Amino acid sequence: MSSFEQISYGKEGCLIQAALEFAKDEYPHLDVNDYLRTIHRFACDFNRFRGNETQPENVLRLLSDFFFGELEFTGNTENYYDPRNSYLNDVIDRRMGIPITLSVVYQHLADAAGVKLSGINFPGHFLLAYERPHDRIYIDVFQCGRWLSWNDCKVRLIEAMGGSVEVQESDLTPMVSRDILLRMLRNLKGIYSRCDLSRCLSVQNRIVALSDNDPTEIQDLGILYFHLGKPVLAVKTFDKLMREHPSLREREVVKSYLSKATQKAVLLN
Repeated sequence: MSSFEQISYGKEGCLIQAALEFAKDEYPHLDVNDYLRTIHRFACDFNRFRGNETQPENVLRLLSDFFFGELEFTGNTENYYDPRNSYLNDVIDRRMGIPITLSVVYQHLADAAGVKLSGINFPGHFLLAYERPHDRIYIDVFQCGRWLSWNDCKVRLIEAMGGSVEVQESDLTPMVSRDILLRMLRNLKGIYSRCDLSRCLSVQNRIVALSDNDPTEIQDLGILYFHLGKPVLAVKTFDKLMREHPSLREREVVKSYLSKATQKAVLLN
């Protein structure tokens, strides 16, 4: 079973490997093991770089020096919505990405050095967090590993959302691997849904596999099949949706697409 499948079934799996596995949808000849060896080499190189340092906060400072200095990773501020920013093989090759993909690599290297970081689903951004006995350090990998306090995060929220903010620090719960993969895939969905539906289809299938039969994601899959000229698959998808979520039988968008897909499917026979 692949790491992606393990995570989709709620089991433990290697996040780095799972991200590379879904990248094979775009790059069929991608050698996942080759990239895993590269990541392992990064981890070994960092362990040499940090020497005998084991104090977590010092290790994190050294990791930022190594990650942005020695490895020359950087945030892609000029072309943020380039889909390559969401494929981990491209991020590794180009040493460039967006907050979540840079963070996945950074988090893995920290973990290999004995420092546990958590992914935080910060509104409009992605952060890592290190839990100290009485507080958290938030790390913005997109901004060269900048450390943030909760007060810094609140300022960001106010700037992003305007006015007062109701979010409490306790609302920023650590993300599991499944949620991180979903956020990576939804970034790609947002890009491809505007410009390339055929690529969006493979991404959407991955999202459905991870999202525990989320009805909205199944509906989006059926709509994609319809617009890509696959009415039979659209009908099967909407049938599955209504079978697993009977309350949606009267949802107007479902009824409309099912009717149109059924008519087109009949014409193919």
